Amino acid sequence: MGGKRLLLIGADPPQTGAGLVDQVLGHWAGNPDVSIERLEAQRLLEDPAPLDGCAVAWVVADSPDPDYLEPLTRLLHDRHVVAMLTRPGETSAPGAPYRDGLVCAPPQSHPAGLAAVLAALWCQADMIRALRTELSMLQLQHGGVVHEFDKLDEELRHAARLQREFLPARMPSHPGVSFDVLYRPTGYVSGDIYDVMQLDERHIGFFLADAVGHGVPAAMMTIYIKSTLNVRRGDALALGDQRIEPPAHVMARLNHDLIEYQQDQVLTATAVYGIIDTETFELVVARGGHPYPLVVRPDGSMKTVESEGALLGVFPDEQFEQTTLHLEPGDRVVFYSDGFELAFPPPGRSRSRMRIANDVYLDEFRHLARGSVEEALARLDQRLDEQTGSLNQQDDLTVLLAGVGDSMPIGDERAELVAHDEAFVG
Repeated sequence: MGGKRLLLIGADPPQTGAGLVDQVLGHWAGNPDVSIERLEAQRLLEDPAPLDGCAVAWVVADSPDPDYLEPLTRLLHDRHVVAMLTRPGETSAPGAPYRDGLVCAPPQSHPAGLAAVLAALWCQADMIRALRTELSMLQLQHGGVVHEFDKLDEELRHAARLQREFLPARMPSHPGVSFDVLYRPTGYVSGDIYDVMQLDERHIGFFLADAVGHGVPAAMMTIYIKSTLNVRRGDALALGDQRIEPPAHVMARLNHDLIEYQQDQVLTATAVYGIIDTETFELVVARGGHPYPLVVRPDGSMKTVESEGALLGVFPDEQFEQTTLHLEPGDRVVFYSDGFELAFPPPGRSRSRMRIANDVYLDEFRHLARGSVEEALARLDQRLDEQTGSLNQQDDLTVLLAGVGDSMPIGDERAELVAHDEAFVG
């Protein structure tokens, strides 16, 4: 029990229960290892400094339930000081728990019994002191971790703002061709990047890339991809004074730039780039390792636009195939990232959180033919929200949708289609 301090607390400690107190404290009279300090309860509540370094307290109350008892016991608990409580009318056995960290000491108890209770509390003093020190260290560490997480959170938010500055503020507006995007990063930042560009009076270019990887490294790579993308340089599609780079050349140049940019690690990405002639509705597409673009017809049927090209950033001399096709009014061109293979569960696994790659998303894409491009993607966004685990999606999800011609029905036909869509969503 060496080096231990007992704090005797009461309304007026020198007089309150003086006989019992003196008999109990007499067990340590003359022991230099035991320090006893008497203090009024109200003074301690006003200034709890005496609790610093205190191992054990003895609260001697002058009534069964004095006003100071509740705040005092709460203070002792918060400061991790174990205590013994003596008060008039107490009938519990010596050492019986009153609340966490506080035991009973009935005034009618034998002094030797109460001295034994104090001794038992003192035996725990070293452990309590060690736990208190460890708790203080953990609190300091917790504060440091919270600070680091706050810094990381702010840095990620800044990275997200920076990445979004590289996304188009609004889509080009052109009669007969409309664009919209569904953009759902897994976190603050995304490994997907897209752009829609008015190349000249009649041509619109649109682009989607998916950096291999996740998090900030993938996001930083998308910024590099966007900053190096050059769609107005080349020897084809010359229109007036403006020369437009054909999609196959854009893919080849981007592939070359990614390889040149690599230092001690391989940087790879998939991408797809297309150009629409808004007068003839001709679409020219090239891709590198990206999911094949889709053309969704007004009746929900789909055509895969097959143009061959390997993953970007791997093969220096890769040749990228360019595909040209004619679009009809009402057609929708769909560029999408590969995360959709895990976005929707296969039949029979709707409640499972374990996702297996599948093509159920193709059935969802068929509905992109309905309504405006904005309505179609809003409906798809809602369908994604309805899936189990949607708040913790496994990959970035992006759909870049181009609508050709006026696909919006009118009158009764429009009302019928809205009713069909509401039934589908519900």
